[in-house]
Amino acid sequence: MGGLLSRQDLHFSWSAGHLRVDSFSTPFFAVALLGMLTLLAALCWLPESHPTPSALDPDPAIALSQKLRPDWRSLVRTLSPLLVLTVA
Repeated sequence: MGGLLSRQDLHFSWSAGHLRVDSFSTPFFAVALLGMLTLLAALCWLPESHPTPSALDPDPAIALSQKLRPDWRSLVRTLSPLLVLTVA
């Protein structure tokens, strides 16, 4: 992807003081944009990972350990949009 974004026909140059943007920084900005999209997707779609123990539970430590067991199907279903973003 970086090679495609830094092709010769996409060459441009812009500078403002010490900040310089040219065709070799295009892949950096593309990856930064994808990183921001991944962060927003994680904030919107991923559930909170720390369960709160209920006041009605007889032993909060046992209830917490049972809640912390991973449910792999729901985990894969939740993370699949993020996995697609990392492969793309």
